[in-house]
Amino acid sequence: MAEPKWGIIGCGNIARFHFSALRKAGAPIVHIADLRPDAACAYVEACGARFSTSYEGLLADPEVTVVDVLTDSAYHYPIVRAALQ
Repeated sequence: MAEPKWGIIGCGNIARFHFSALRKAGAPIVHIADLRPDAACAYVEACGARFSTSYEGLLADPEVTVVDVLTDSAYHYPIVRAALQ
């Protein structure tokens, strides 16, 4: 089984905890999406990840096999539904 490759959607306040845990676990973060490039910049650089301003761009990345949704909870359903499709 291939190693999971992570995509992170949302780089707000909770993101620092998720990024920290994933880095400690050695999880490869390959793509990050956020509407605000400034919020994602440090994470993108630290992970050497690709960046998109839309979750659709991240979901279209064939390398991403696991998605971590860190947006406001009101947006979880449409994003998770799109990821599952």
